[in-house]
Amino acid sequence: MSINFGWEKFADDLELLLNHKISENEILDKYEHAHQSGKDIDYILCNLSHFLSDGDIRKKDSEYRDMQEQEIKKLINLIRKGDIQKAKKIDFLHDSREHELKGHKRRHKEKVLQRQNQAGRGLKC
Repeated sequence: MSINFGWEKFADDLELLLNHKISENEILDKYEHAHQSGKDIDYILCNLSHFLSDGDIRKKDSEYRDMQEQEIKKLINLIRKGDIQKAKKIDFLHDSREHELKGHKRRHKEKVLQRQNQAGRGLKC
């Protein structure tokens, strides 16, 4: 676990995000400085970018919304337990219990990253 990073505060902020108390942009603004640090938080933020950019999909697809909300709850719990290595494996593209990304999920990941890059906003992974 990175000593200099405020993991407990990060977990609190993720909980606020899940409960719609803060926005995706607020998370981006608050933690963009930690991205590309090469530390554990970098991996988690990169994966979290999928959740942050998928609000429109969650509104249309309740199954996808449920999966992503379960994944963010898992992420929060793992961070609170201090299991950062497992937390790094949650990518928000599928249930973290699955072992492989299927082709359509891989294409979705590519689309999300392309959309973020075109918008000039988001975390560059």
